[in-house]
Amino acid sequence: MSEKYDYILKWTKNSTKEDHHIPEIEEFARNNHKLFMDYHELSKPIIKYDENTDEYMEARKRMFDLFDKNEENFKPFFNVFFHDYLPSILI
Repeated sequence: MSEKYDYILKWTKNSTKEDHHIPEIEEFARNNHKLFMDYHELSKPIIKYDENTDEYMEARKRMFDLFDKNEENFKPFFNVFFHDYLPSILI
């Protein structure tokens, strides 16, 4: 599963603010406020630091734990990435 999660982290790091505010993610945030806020907080070091830093690696581990523990709740969020964004991430 970590490979799939790495795609989300890559998108998180490289996407624009406008990309983050697409309707599907806005809806997920409204319906899963606490989970989204946890994701949002963990995204800060993902965006700020290089992938080889301790800060990035710690945030990555915590993000993967969050995804694993809440996989069912994150399904709508994951669907956005794997159905809509994955092809553009791989380009």
